[in-house]
Amino acid sequence: MSAFFRTIILAGLFVLPPSGPAISQDSSSSEPSEAVEIQVSSAVGRLQQVAGRVKAPGRPVILVRADLPNEPWWVQGQPVPVGQDGFTAKAVFGSTTSQVGMRFRIVTILVDRNTPATEYRTGQIIRELPDVPKSRELLVTLGRTGRPVIALAPKEGTTTSSGTETSSGTETSSETESVKEKAPVEFTSPKTGESVHQVAELTGTIQDGFTPIVLIRPLEKDSVWWIQKPVVLEKSGEFTAKVVVGSSRTPEGTRFRIVALAIPTKTSRKETGLDEFKPGEFLKELPKDAAASEELVLTLRRAEAAQEESTSRE
Repeated sequence: MSAFFRTIILAGLFVLPPSGPAISQDSSSSEPSEAVEIQVSSAVGRLQQVAGRVKAPGRPVILVRADLPNEPWWVQGQPVPVGQDGFTAKAVFGSTTSQVGMRFRIVTILVDRNTPATEYRTGQIIRELPDVPKSRELLVTLGRTGRPVIALAPKEGTTTSSGTETSSGTETSSETESVKEKAPVEFTSPKTGESVHQVAELTGTIQDGFTPIVLIRPLEKDSVWWIQKPVVLEKSGEFTAKVVVGSSRTPEGTRFRIVALAIPTKTSRKETGLDEFKPGEFLKELPKDAAASEELVLTLRRAEAAQEESTSRE
């Protein structure tokens, strides 16, 4: 074959990536279709809800890595089935120390449904992608603020409601659909409105791959969030936390706000950013890039007051 014809053939392999919210890193256009379809905004928040559609047998596993040499892939939150072949999952891009503008790659692989979940557990590191069916590899950038919702990947020829363009170049509707994200951490007891003693015990649940950090502050202007001691976390995802509600001088009846942050679990405390939350110190504001539970509002009740009330009833 002449050099002239080889040049033409090679030139035909370099095609522009499909238009859409994210940039595809899979330059091969010879594949008829991907085993999995995913869609993602070009600018993501640190905690991002991902959605997609499975087009071949297997269980989807979402992987994310920094767009830097020799960086490993991190297994993300376990997918939740949606409809017949759709799924959603939570993905974490970077840590609390990641800079705005940092780029990441995201891909979804399909593993055999009989593969034990322990082989691809949330937070696990994978050095190289296994030889299994997968989606296109997408390139995204960590945005300044917000956690944009990723719409379910559309079937070919259909539009989404994300106000962007699909990979086929079709313009979508300008209307956006809000998908309510359930926080990966929540309290189970006590309930908002209840009274507690100065040292109170709280219980809750958290999704696999996250560590809870509990903070408390009085329900008054210009107060700060006080970081509490580390929780006792069970393998089931249930946790117990002891919080200090005020001080010995805090008047009975003072109300407090309590919240739990869900910090992604990595291989070391430095990578998770857990070292930023030292018990006894305080935060003026909750971090905007961390998922948080719904707030509890509890009222301080002195033990001696409860004892006096019990005595008067007798």
